[in-house]
Amino acid sequence: MNLQTKIIDNSGEWDGILARFPQAHPLQAWVWGAFKARWGWSAKRIIFCAGDDVLAAAQVLRRPVPYTPFGILYVPKGPVFAYENTQLQQAVVGKLEEIAKEDGVIFLKIDPDVVWGWGADEEAIEPEAAGTEMRWLLERRGWLFSDDQIQFKNTVTLDITRPEDEILAEMQSKTRYNIRYAGRKDVVVRQGTPDDFKLIYGLYAETAKRDRFLIRPEGYYLDGWTALYEAGMAVPLIAEFEGTPLGAVIIVKFNEIALYMYGASTDLERNRQPN
Repeated sequence: MNLQTKIIDNSGEWDGILARFPQAHPLQAWVWGAFKARWGWSAKRIIFCAGDDVLAAAQVLRRPVPYTPFGILYVPKGPVFAYENTQLQQAVVGKLEEIAKEDGVIFLKIDPDVVWGWGADEEAIEPEAAGTEMRWLLERRGWLFSDDQIQFKNTVTLDITRPEDEILAEMQSKTRYNIRYAGRKDVVVRQGTPDDFKLIYGLYAETAKRDRFLIRPEGYYLDGWTALYEAGMAVPLIAEFEGTPLGAVIIVKFNEIALYMYGASTDLERNRQPN
């Protein structure tokens, strides 16, 4: 398959193209690339076409390697295309390899948002054809699976267009109990605004200290969350008891996807199951 590439320089056009791929990940949205460009990266949005048909898209981030003329490329949760099309898989990966070679970077990292398999138990995963083929393709072409995983390896997916009672019925009884218990113990969830972002960062920093993981400076999160909020993509939710914040999440939505992207909690009132 012969593909041509084109760079898109308009935010509305780019997000309009991604709307043709309903499952496109929020990290491929224009606003995410613009945010990363304020923190040491540059962003290039590329479409892959056969004639007039746009078959794939990739927001490619580039970061220079200090004290060298080189850089690295990263496609967060992309490229975006119909992964079940194995011929297209080969063509898109081949084009990305060409782009990396022309740029002269040290390496190119991609996060194709394709399912390799389903299942809660790693020993009994049910393979998915498109993901298996994509993995074989990358291995055949000499790609290496990175030890440094930036995005989460596993995802739980829920169809939230269904009735809430139906979703709850599929959960374990203890989970349903805890969800309802929080309400009985006067935990209230409210939708936040950018005025709450400093509060959420404080909860996030407390979570990081307690669970021993590294986080970035406050300004990084305030910038990113504000940008996503102003683009209509971020929904902060804060759990409170008698006006005291106990936990928070920021949901990021794009096209048909709503993603639990950031979560935080305090040690206060944990017996009330606020999260």
